[in-house]
Amino acid sequence: MIKTRLNLIRRIGVASAGFMLLASLGISQSAQAATAQFSCGGGQTYTVVDGVITATSGNCTGPLVIDSSVNRIADWVFFNMPITSVVIPDSVTDIGVHVFHVSPQLQSVVIGNGVTRVGSNSFSYSSNLTSVTLGNDVESIEHSAFYLTKLSSITIPRSVKSLSTIVFANISTLRTVTFEDGSAINGADGSINPTAFRDPNGETGAQTMHVTTVNHCGTA
Repeated sequence: MIKTRLNLIRRIGVASAGFMLLASLGISQSAQAATAQFSCGGGQTYTVVDGVITATSGNCTGPLVIDSSVNRIADWVFFNMPITSVVIPDSVTDIGVHVFHVSPQLQSVVIGNGVTRVGSNSFSYSSNLTSVTLGNDVESIEHSAFYLTKLSSITIPRSVKSLSTIVFANISTLRTVTFEDGSAINGADGSINPTAFRDPNGETGAQTMHVTTVNHCGTA
C-alpha cells in the first residue's frame, strides 16, 4: 500500500513539473492557432488567424483578392487604405463593421456567395465606389454599409431579408434598384428600413430613383 502511494506521488510530481516547465517557457498546452500571411499590394501583407483576417502589416494598395482560406473579415481591417478593387470569395461568410470604410480609391466590389452579413459602414464614404455585386446568400445589409458612395444601380438578391438604416443613403447617382424575384424582404421577417435610401442631410442634386420590383411587391 505504501509503495503504491509513493509511486502515485512520483507520477503526480512529474506531471506537475512538466506543466510548470511548459508554463515557464510560455508554451500553451492547447493547439496553436493557424496563422498565415498573404500579399495585399504595396509590399504589404494581411494576417489570417484561424480563418479570420485580423490585421495588415501596413496600407494595402491596388486590387485586393481575398484568399479562399478566409471565412471572416474582422472589423476595421482595411480602413482608409488605397485599395482600388475587392474580390471576396465564397468561403467568406461575414464582413465586419467599417472594414473598407473611407476607401477613396475603391471603385468595384464583388461579394462572394457565402457572405450572409455585410456589416455596418463596411464600405461607407468610399466616394468613388461605382460597382457592387452582392452574393446570393446575403441576408442582412447593416447600417450605412454603402452610405455616400457613387453607385448608379444595385441588385438586391432574393436572399436579403433586411436593409437597415441609411444603407444606400446620400447616393445622388443611384437611379436603379432591382429586387430579385421571390425577394425574402416580402417574408414575415423581412424589412426595409424607411431611411434605407434616404438623403438624411438634405444634400442637393438629383433625387429621382427608379425602383424595379420583379417579385410580389406590386407596383414598382
